[in-house]
Amino acid sequence: MAMNSLQQAAHDGVVELIKVRGSETRQAALIGYAGTGKTYTVNQIRATLDELGMAVLTAAPTNKAVRVLGQGITVHKALGLAVDSQGRERSTSAGPQLEGIDLLIVDESSMVSRRMRDKIVAAACQAAVRCVLWVGDDAQLPPVEDDGEVSPALRCQIQWRLTEIMRGRPDECGASLVGAAIRLAIEEGRQATIHDLLELGPLPGVEFCQHGHPPAWVDPLAAGLSTPAQILVSALAQGLDARAASYTNEATTALADEVRRYFTGNDLPTVGETLSFNKPYLEFSDGFERVVYSTDEEVRVATVSDLKAGTVTGCEYVTVTLDGDNRKIRIPRSASDWLKCMRDVRNHRDTARAQGNVALLDQCRDWLQELMSMTDLRSVYSSTVHKLQGSTVDLCVVDMHNIQRSIRRGDFETYNRMLYVAVTRPKLALSVVY
Repeated sequence: MAMNSLQQAAHDGVVELIKVRGSETRQAALIGYAGTGKTYTVNQIRATLDELGMAVLTAAPTNKAVRVLGQGITVHKALGLAVDSQGRERSTSAGPQLEGIDLLIVDESSMVSRRMRDKIVAAACQAAVRCVLWVGDDAQLPPVEDDGEVSPALRCQIQWRLTEIMRGRPDECGASLVGAAIRLAIEEGRQATIHDLLELGPLPGVEFCQHGHPPAWVDPLAAGLSTPAQILVSALAQGLDARAASYTNEATTALADEVRRYFTGNDLPTVGETLSFNKPYLEFSDGFERVVYSTDEEVRVATVSDLKAGTVTGCEYVTVTLDGDNRKIRIPRSASDWLKCMRDVRNHRDTARAQGNVALLDQCRDWLQELMSMTDLRSVYSSTVHKLQGSTVDLCVVDMHNIQRSIRRGDFETYNRMLYVAVTRPKLALSVVY
């Protein structure tokens, strides 16, 4: 597929910018609506620079955004930083990874705060990177820590804008066209309404329905659920990677509970269900000296300090010896491992009770409490819009009523941006419930 004129202009401009080595690191921005081919343009730039023998590194603010890209690393890793479970940053032994890089591409730059932008620029200058290319959509939600201010990363003097929507061809989802209508409301300084969206007419892969009136294709067995939940479980039953987007955590939790009860008949997650973990691993006390962990290929041994430092990677679970008594539990890296871990600890607890081993019983209680704190038990089938930003899914169910009801009256900009992010997540289908 050939680039359109706007994509070609951005491609040629970035390549020319890189060819000329200046005395300092330059900055440029590639800005575009959802579906205008930002990723495609970036890939063309990478291919051209690869042919010229220049080094390109792609980074994104979150692991989720990196997975969508299919290549690259997180911004924190590029800067030689790690983030703990409380969000605190620390330097890693690996250090920054910008040496020898000619072009640093930062995708999803609308999520980059002013503070992080300054860190990236400082590190790029120190490593003599020729150019930092900020790629993003300035209609998305701004960084939380910048009090609603659009990311400064996207306000460069040198910038290219992509406005021609590439996605949304007749054989694809028309969600990008819905996003374009909302973006128009953002530019005009007014609130996007359901009437704006309905006036678009029939679009491929897009449906609008009122609460209490689900589309005809949903599973009749889901009739007792809310309308967003009926759509979501029906899509999941068809094997689609589906998500529901709401504004509040309360709505997200309630919807996730509906989905879980529909599939499992209870409130516990089933083996194979994806959970959202708050911590990548447990905090180990100094009493544990060695940790045995497993990868797909082999079993290895690491020290607890290695595990705490985050240098243990590629493992599905780790096994820890309790008090030297060869009682082992598995620290979960997935939902199925989490369930196995819970069962293991409960078995140890029952054994301790039978033996009258008070010390082990207390320890098992501590482990159970720690395990319960590892996850909020919410399936990622349902998510807040903030957490969905940077993701791509097959089908997205947008609870427009919840978003509108939850945002302060008169705050058109936040409402529009929230709605814009939600409707531009899907690749195949969009369901808007109002």
